Amino acid sequence: MPNLRKLGIRESEEERLTTKKMSGKLKKLVLLEHLETLKCFFINPWVQQCDVFSPNLKKLTLRGCQLPWDQMTILCTLPKLEVLKLKDYAFQGSEWEPTEERFQQLKFLLLDGTDLIHWKASSFQFPKFEGLVLKNCYCLYEIPEDVAEIPTLQFIELYHCSSSADDSANRIQEEQHSIGNDDLVVRIHKFYNSEL
Repeated sequence: MPNLRKLGIRESEEERLTTKKMSGKLKKLVLLEHLETLKCFFINPWVQQCDVFSPNLKKLTLRGCQLPWDQMTILCTLPKLEVLKLKDYAFQGSEWEPTEERFQQLKFLLLDGTDLIHWKASSFQFPKFEGLVLKNCYCLYEIPEDVAEIPTLQFIELYHCSSSADDSANRIQEEQHSIGNDDLVVRIHKFYNSEL
């Protein structure tokens, strides 16, 4: 299927014992040169690095992979990635720190279900960032203040996050409004939205 553009992969209960075999086959994903949208759902931790993706990917959803945050540098190398959704401990660990790599085209980031506590980010990392959605981030202490410095940022939404993360979102909005940036929209929801 050399022209495949969309693909979803879901690990079944039966495949739990053969995760190593399955992950070995995933290395062939890089051969799908036209693949633009990929969704991966794993029950077991992903036992390899996330360096298996086609460079033409525009939308990537990872769920349950339990990768360390330092693997994010590999996703930064995807030159066309615009949408990144990380669900149910796709990445695991208490700290996500910035690196010299940056997401060249990333416009939207969803973090849904994570044990992340400290997220340090800079505007340099996300030059074309437009939207951030945080869901079920109960441990996250705050949204990095530098995120608000991204000139293309349009909205920040939070669903069921820590009170300190909610406070940081409100603080970012107040600071942006104080300097005349009324375009940034911050929404804090106490109900669950499963559509994202």
